[in-house]
Amino acid sequence: QDLKEKSINIRREESFLMKYQDIYVNGQIDLMFEMKDGLVIFDFKTDKRKRPGFYDRQLLLYKKAVEEALGKKVTAAYIYRYSFGEFSLVI
Repeated sequence: QDLKEKSINIRREESFLMKYQDIYVNGQIDLMFEMKDGLVIFDFKTDKRKRPGFYDRQLLLYKKAVEEALGKKVTAAYIYRYSFGEFSLVI
């Protein structure tokens, strides 16, 4: 709720295509809050088991794509696990 109130802009289901090394990566960022000092990314997962660190690389690619496309720094990236009702800070 605090992020929502402090955000300048909220983006939902933001798709992107970027070249990473020698392949193209197509992704969709579930939720992004644009703040004065940068962006905060959220990715939602429905896995039935916890896999710590499993999605870290995915969020790092999202960070890179957003920073290149928007020219703004990603200050944090979170995963929200629906099955467990918990957030994990990745970046």
